[in-house]
Amino acid sequence: MSETNDKVREYMKHPVTGEEVTTYEGFSWPGLFFGPFWLCYKSLWKYFLIGTVITAGTLGVGWIPLSIAIGFKGNEWHYKQLAHKGYKPITEAVDFG
Repeated sequence: MSETNDKVREYMKHPVTGEEVTTYEGFSWPGLFFGPFWLCYKSLWKYFLIGTVITAGTLGVGWIPLSIAIGFKGNEWHYKQLAHKGYKPITEAVDFG
């Protein structure tokens, strides 16, 4: 899932595993179009479970407003989750391509 339309927020790196992740800011088009599936892809399990309960509780009608909320807030949730897991912003110049 490419998020090339979004502005890159930061590159983050886990201090122990060395895994590098690109985070984005702004609206997430994949989050809008794929909704809760995008949450699974980004390992945002808490939000996925909340979304599943909302969708099931509204017999599927909640999918649309949920997907819109994911579009607006998904990138922010992903960034906060990575920071909580210990990822740190990469400050030096890194060639990712």
